[in-house]
Amino acid sequence: MIVQLSPEAADAVHGGDPTPSGLRETQQKLRSLGLRLEPLHVRAEDPSLASWFRVSVEDEPTAEELAATLRTSTAVESAYVEPPSAPPGE
Repeated sequence: MIVQLSPEAADAVHGGDPTPSGLRETQQKLRSLGLRLEPLHVRAEDPSLASWFRVSVEDEPTAEELAATLRTSTAVESAYVEPPSAPPGE
């Protein structure tokens, strides 16, 4: 699953600003499921790239439900389940 955080929330995840309340709730929800935000662009200095994260969820129904829940957070700008990759040439 792919998650884009607000700039303030992304800064907090990367160790910058204090954690906004919406992010605190989002992280609590992920922790309760044994999940965490992982940077999509690990060494990105561009703030727009640094706001993107991956959450590894085992099954698609759970990922879809979690994405819908995360989209209600003020810290989350976007959350969606990444479509499966097709082999080259298909």
